[in-house]
Amino acid sequence: MYNMVIFPYDATLKNTLQHIDQKEYRVCGIVSPRGWGYGDTSLLIGDEEIVIQASLRQVESAYDCICLVNSRYSLNFTNSIMPIIHECAEKNLDVIVCRDFTEQELQIIKSYIDKDKLHILYETYRDIKMENEIFEIDIPVVLITDIFAELNSQDVQLKIYDELKAKGYAVKLVSSKREMRLIRDIDSIPQSVLREYGTNKEKILRFNHYIKQIEIKENPDLIIIGIPGNLMEISKKVTGDFGSSAYIISRGVISDYVVCNFPYFQDFEGRCSELCKCVENRLETKVDACNVIPQYLDLMESEEYGELEYLGLSAEYVEKKLQKHEKIFFLQDKKEILRIADEIVKKLEGYAEIKVM
Repeated sequence: MYNMVIFPYDATLKNTLQHIDQKEYRVCGIVSPRGWGYGDTSLLIGDEEIVIQASLRQVESAYDCICLVNSRYSLNFTNSIMPIIHECAEKNLDVIVCRDFTEQELQIIKSYIDKDKLHILYETYRDIKMENEIFEIDIPVVLITDIFAELNSQDVQLKIYDELKAKGYAVKLVSSKREMRLIRDIDSIPQSVLREYGTNKEKILRFNHYIKQIEIKENPDLIIIGIPGNLMEISKKVTGDFGSSAYIISRGVISDYVVCNFPYFQDFEGRCSELCKCVENRLETKVDACNVIPQYLDLMESEEYGELEYLGLSAEYVEKKLQKHEKIFFLQDKKEILRIADEIVKKLEGYAEIKVM
């Protein structure tokens, strides 16, 4: 078991850490950089309340490992990450890497941390032989995507995953976030699919072959795939990845059910149909469910700082504003999670009947 400190923490990690495989990982401390707004708050993990600290020096519990994770806010590698690496090298600590580093940054880390102390969390299967052929996936696939980036789609992935498992289905979740590998039985999209180099053709084939490998080796009842990045750009200044990851994933597999996450805005019901058409044009498939996240996109702040900025809204406020609609969901509500799980099962059972016939 690793007795580890999580760095750098922000709220996007909350549900992931609360689902962490506690037989493998014990969270002894959580560190969030000063100015991120989490200092002296706490997080319940299992039966233990962990106070979030602003530096490693403030962590009082004994630990033998640092887990480097992705964060919503960017960090300078030299000024913020390397001091942690130096401390790990000096104290002979293990380092678990979930954070997405460049190849050059990884080589620097490897030069300081012994091979047997460095644990980079990759996808489960890494020995896939590339073939110039795309395979049909014979297991139902649920895609979960964000219209704009940073809408915490991993939380939605977990909620649907948990509910379908509770219904007795063997579910495989392939997440858009590497941190989800800290949760037992959850996989992540291969780095070879998300890296900057390589052609789109290679990436599509690799992803398709990876999902086929899961089908053959694990034979789940269905596969949930979280798409990283964004589908749409909000302006010329804030573009995200231009939907490039969504393009690769949606070409690598044919989806059977699609959930798209949206930030809340006024008259959502009136504009939902129009937005769905935009999403469907990007994905070239039907959107089955629109999930509203209790966040409001701050366009002016986003353009000023060059990255997406949201204002948090209360769940009660958003739920009160939304009108009931068969295609619109609010997955902050447990009843809505049950509803979408039932809808997924209903649609996939319909497909099964058609195949039998």
